[in-house]
Amino acid sequence: MLLKLLRETGPCSRADLVRASGLSAPSVTNVVAHLASAGLVEPLGEGDSTGGRPPDIVRFRAERGCVAGVEIGPDSLDFLLADLNGRELGRSRIALERRSSTPPAVCAQIGKQIRGLLRKQKRPEDQLLGLVVGVPAIVNVDEGVVFAFSALKDWSNVSLGVMLAREVKCDVTVENDTNLAAQGEYHHGAAQGERNFVYITIGEGVGAGMFVGGNLHRGAQWSAGEIGYLCVPNISREHPAIHKHGSSKRHWAPPES
Repeated sequence: MLLKLLRETGPCSRADLVRASGLSAPSVTNVVAHLASAGLVEPLGEGDSTGGRPPDIVRFRAERGCVAGVEIGPDSLDFLLADLNGRELGRSRIALERRSSTPPAVCAQIGKQIRGLLRKQKRPEDQLLGLVVGVPAIVNVDEGVVFAFSALKDWSNVSLGVMLAREVKCDVTVENDTNLAAQGEYHHGAAQGERNFVYITIGEGVGAGMFVGGNLHRGAQWSAGEIGYLCVPNISREHPAIHKHGSSKRHWAPPES
């Protein structure tokens, strides 16, 4: 909470943090000391006095580290590197061919590209504190497992989170790409202030990210947003299996007059 406050308000005093957070002064002092030891907070010295002892001013150190995002698509990998304030540091895209799109091959390409982005920014690899990966597939977010992604080779029940953590040596989050987009709209986009909404993507497939009561709703089997499984008129009635792609056949009939 205090780190978020510092990011949002900029340099401020401990007293400001006490007032804004509702925490006690000793709690704020202890947390700030812990954050300072981790290199995330820096003292700036004394601020202007309002009649008493001048306050000690602290600031959030966005330069302490960086985070990366990767979008895995059927034919490309898109990368973004940002500092801890969300300021873009660099981005890139590389083509992805099916014959070299096995999970180990993709993980190796992701690791190589991220290390290249870090070198361009003259940042050591240990400054990468987190990696978020978006995949157009059903994902067990807790375990970082991608259930199926037919556009790439051998992508069935892939422990992507574990594989990438070994490659980049940082915390890794794997999530459905539409769910990530919905979270982006909730925090910084058109859905700010909305506690209940549905974000729909229409591209090579159809998907949805759903917020209920201010929380992303994934469902008991991580597939709450898979509206491509819904039964619609004039489409094959073949019953779809969960976490499996449906028939590629589409039986179209003109609407009744």
